[in-house]
Amino acid sequence: MEEMNLAQLYEELTTKKYSDYPFQTKDLREQMALVEEVITGYWKPRFLVDYGARCAYEFMDKNEHPKTVTLNDIAWETMGHLPQSAIEHAQYLNFCFPVFVFQFENGVAQVMWQILPEGRYSMDSDGYGMGSNVDEINIYGFIDRKGRVVLKFQTIEDFKELKMLQKEAEKRVGTSSC
Repeated sequence: MEEMNLAQLYEELTTKKYSDYPFQTKDLREQMALVEEVITGYWKPRFLVDYGARCAYEFMDKNEHPKTVTLNDIAWETMGHLPQSAIEHAQYLNFCFPVFVFQFENGVAQVMWQILPEGRYSMDSDGYGMGSNVDEINIYGFIDRKGRVVLKFQTIEDFKELKMLQKEAEKRVGTSSC
């Protein structure tokens, strides 16, 4: 995709082309949407669309590299207990494993980024879910309407902690405009 401004990208992403395979658009509430694209056989989160501000943002490029997440957006201190290979995969800043952007709530969306210490993703024998020999590690962060990280990616102990992180992210977020 050629370089274009946020309003032009919005106009492009709201055309019919981006509602048909290999793209799909998911409603994320709060006048936000996620345009996913099939890359290497999997649905990947490519663009965030802000219908309210009439802007769009590239979240991930075609090579599965995040466009809005940097090494500074990872809370490395929470990852010390992980296998070294998992930490190295996070350092590559690659979204080759599943990444999920969840619905917006009070201006922020939770993002779950899966990193696999073995460096590969394999399905179980029936083709669904993880194989029994694969340890998946999920790290969680929160983004604003522009896809910027407002609460760093980190490991969590339980889902109660995730709710507390959501509240913290909501306090940090500002309003959106192009």
